[in-house]
Amino acid sequence: MAYGAPRVPGPTRALTLLGGAFSRATRDDAAWPRGEGEPPPWDRIAALVTDDPHFDETGAPIARPFTVEVGEPRDGVALIVLEGEMDMAAIRAFRSGVEAAIGDREIRTLILDMAEVPFMDSSMLRELLRLNQELRQRGAWPVLAGLQSPVRRLLDLTRTAELFRLAETREAALRRATGG
Repeated sequence: MAYGAPRVPGPTRALTLLGGAFSRATRDDAAWPRGEGEPPPWDRIAALVTDDPHFDETGAPIARPFTVEVGEPRDGVALIVLEGEMDMAAIRAFRSGVEAAIGDREIRTLILDMAEVPFMDSSMLRELLRLNQELRQRGAWPVLAGLQSPVRRLLDLTRTAELFRLAETREAALRRATGG
C-alpha cells in the first residue's frame, strides 16, 4: 500500500490512485466504503489504468520483453540499444549484449542507449556497476544515454549517477565520444 494511503477494510482487488501513485490490492467490491447507490471506486479507477498501453484491461501491467541490440563498434566506440524493463530476468541478455559489443576489442567508450528502459531494479544496477568497473580497468568508460526519470531517480538515490558518464540522447553520447 502506498505511504499514507487510507486502509480499506477487508480484501480489495483494484488499482487505486493515491497521490499520483498506484497501489495494488485484491478485489472485493463489498469491502469498499461508499454511499447508497454510489458505484464502487473500481469503476472510476479502471478507466485511468486501462487507457495506458502498458496495462491490460484488468489493470495488470503488461510485461514488455527486454531486448538488446548491438551496434557495430567504430573508432573505439561501441553502442548497445536497450529496450524494456531491466530486471533480474534481463541479466543474461544484457551480459550477452555487452560481450557481443566488447568482446576482445579495444574500445574507449561503451554507449548504453536506455531511452526505452522505463524501469531498472537493483540487480541490473549491480550489473551496470560491475560493467563500469570492468570497463574502467580496461581504460574505457560506459555512457548511459537517454535515461527515463525512474531509472535516473534510482541512480540519484543510490548516489551512483556520478560513477557514469551521462548523456541526454544517443546522438549526444556519440558526438561526445567521437569528438564531433
